[in-house]
Amino acid sequence: MTAPRDHPFYVGYRTDNPVTQSRFTRRIAATVCCAALTIGTALALLMQPFDKGVFEFGSARTLTGRISLDGQPRLLLDAPLDRPDAIEPGAPYSELLLVQLGKFGAAAAVAELDGASVEVRGTLIAKGPNAMLELAETPTRSSNLAPALRPQSTDAQPRLVTLVGEIVDSKCFLGVMKPGRGKSHRSCAALCLEGGIPPAFLVRPDPLASGASGPADQWIALLLNPEGQPITEDLASFVGYPVQIKGYFEDGGASTVPRLLIDPKEIKPTE
Repeated sequence: MTAPRDHPFYVGYRTDNPVTQSRFTRRIAATVCCAALTIGTALALLMQPFDKGVFEFGSARTLTGRISLDGQPRLLLDAPLDRPDAIEPGAPYSELLLVQLGKFGAAAAVAELDGASVEVRGTLIAKGPNAMLELAETPTRSSNLAPALRPQSTDAQPRLVTLVGEIVDSKCFLGVMKPGRGKSHRSCAALCLEGGIPPAFLVRPDPLASGASGPADQWIALLLNPEGQPITEDLASFVGYPVQIKGYFEDGGASTVPRLLIDPKEIKPTE
């Protein structure tokens, strides 16, 4: 004799699931689905958005300008370079920091080209008002004698400031990695800085909000020693942690990276 369908007893291998068991299962399934959807939505809202940097991987540009080894290797462009469409509108780029493929700076590649007019082929890396070029090949001297753009400085004299923020490697932060900052990026940043990628300081909060271009989380200053030359001390122990830095600030203008001249011994961890 077959038990009535609404009988509470349930046999797992039978296909005629009791009505009471079916109702219970549906309620539990609906509750679990709603909870999963709610938790997933909450986690998505709590996550930080990807940084808005651009790395034109696989698409090389050919540019002309003059090499400058003042502070860090840079290309002073012959003509302004418009920002990529994915970057917020603003002044065109007048200079690009230079790096090599992988986790290496460009100092060795352009050591004999300071002041030379060159043709350069490389991949653009950009975020906000700052940009960089990853060299696809060694720059070649050019016969172009047109004067390269000289960015206009907004500060006549460096000023002493105390800033709180995070030391980052400029290449990853400007768009090669997302995120290119924070504790999750510490190992990568330490290797990049060891390989000669220019160190930069991510300022939080932006103390120059009235004159800075872009939000605070995209505002960086290139770190140099008190003489305005690359820092040779190891900065790996400070990468990815909040620190306080005291130094002399030089504003490079709307389309150049500001500079912060510091003594690495004065870097202080903060909570």
